[in-house]
Amino acid sequence: MSLAFLLAVAPGVSHALPDLTPEIYAVFLDTDATVGSGDVAEGCAGATTGRTLLRFGVRSTNVGATALHTGDPGCPDCLTNPGAICDNPLFECSPADGHNHPHFTDFGRYELLDPAGDLVAQGGKRSFCMLDTACPGGGTRVYTDCEDQGISSGCYDEYAPTLGCQYIDVTDVPDVTTRAFTLRVTLDPDDLLPDIDRTNNAVEVAIPGCGDGIVQEGEGCDAGPTSAPSCCAASCRLVPSGVTCAGDPNPCRAPGVCDGASPACVPGGAVADGTACGAGLPPCVADLCAGGTCVTRQVAGCVIEGACRAAGESDPQDACRQCEPARSPDAWSELADATPAGIGCQIGRIATTTSALACPARLMRRVVVRVDRLDEMATRLSAVTPSGTARLERRLSRRASRLVHVLERAARRGRCATEVATIEIRRLRDQLTGA
Repeated sequence: MSLAFLLAVAPGVSHALPDLTPEIYAVFLDTDATVGSGDVAEGCAGATTGRTLLRFGVRSTNVGATALHTGDPGCPDCLTNPGAICDNPLFECSPADGHNHPHFTDFGRYELLDPAGDLVAQGGKRSFCMLDTACPGGGTRVYTDCEDQGISSGCYDEYAPTLGCQYIDVTDVPDVTTRAFTLRVTLDPDDLLPDIDRTNNAVEVAIPGCGDGIVQEGEGCDAGPTSAPSCCAASCRLVPSGVTCAGDPNPCRAPGVCDGASPACVPGGAVADGTACGAGLPPCVADLCAGGTCVTRQVAGCVIEGACRAAGESDPQDACRQCEPARSPDAWSELADATPAGIGCQIGRIATTTSALACPARLMRRVVVRVDRLDEMATRLSAVTPSGTARLERRLSRRASRLVHVLERAARRGRCATEVATIEIRRLRDQLTGA
C-alpha cells in the first residue's frame, strides 16, 4: 500500500491535497571537483576526485491547500548508521556528505538531456529530508528538522548547489563544457506522495551550448538538434571554403560548395541532360536528367505488370502476343504482322470468334469448313518458296473475302450476329494485302 494512499485516507487528513512543484536555480559546471566518500557511497559520483559536476539548486514548493506531512520516519542515529533503512521503509539514512540524516527515498529525479531529448546522464541523488526552509507564499514554518518531516502549504524545501549529491556527475559526458543540454528535475517521480496536480511536478532549464540552434559567443554557426546545414560542422564551426557539401540531394545537380562564411550550402549547377540519375528498369525505362530534374523515360521495350519485356518478346502464356512498343508500351500486343506466324495467329483468333457464333447449324458447318481451309493454307505458308508465298497469300485473301461475304449476308438476313468475327477476318485480309 502506498504512502500516498495512507496519507489520503488517514483520520483527520483533509480531502484537499498538497501540490508540489520544483524550481531550479544557480546552475553551473564545477570542473576538477572533489567530493566526499559519502557521495560516492550514495551513487552520486563515480569517484572522489577529478570529477566534472553540473551543480544546481532545487526548491520544492508546496503550492497546495494543505501541508505535505510524512511524520517521523523512525530512523536510527544516521551519523553512525549511514545507509540504514528506517522503520518507515520509504526512508533511509543518507550517507552523502553534508546530510547524515533521514531522507525520503525517490523524492526527486535529476536528468540531463541532449538537444534531441535523449538521456545522457542522471543524478544519483533521489532522497530528501523534507522540511520548511522558507515560506514566501504566506505559510508558517512548521517542519524544521528531519525527525518530523513535511512541507507546509506556501513553504518550500531548499537544497543549495553546494550540498553533497546536489549535482549530476557529467565527467563521462562528451563535450559537456561546450554542448547544449536540458536539465530536468522531477519531484515524486514514482507517485508515492499525495499531490493534487502532477502536471507541475517537473521543470526544465536549458543549458546553452552547441546544438541548441542559437549561435553563442565562440560559435561560428549552430544548426540545432535537427537537420544541420552542410556547411556547419557538429562542433558549431563553419566548414572551410571550397569543401563540397550535400546541399540539394537532387542527383541532377552538381554537389554544392561551402563558401566558408555561411552555414548554407551553395547549390551546384545542373548536370548534362541525359545523365543517368537512377536505377530505372533496363532496357525499358531509364531515369535521366533533364533541365536539372530527374525524369523517368521509356526508351525501349514494354513494361508489363512491373516487368520489362524486350521488343519482339512473346508472352510466355500466349505465343500470339508480343511486346511491340510502337503499338502498346505497357501491354502485350496481338501478333498480327504479315508473317506466317502472324497470319496463323490471326486465323486462330478467327476460329475462336466464329466458334462462338449463334448461327444455324448449316451455316456454322459452312463457316467451320472455310476456317479450316484458311488454317491449312496458313500452315503451308512456311514451307513454300518465296515466289509461291505471294501466290498463296493471294489465295488466302480471296478465301477470307468469301468468308466475309458469307457472314455479312447472314447478318443482313438476321440469321445471326457476326460483326466481331467479320472484323477479325477483315484484319486477316488486311495482313495479306498489306492494307
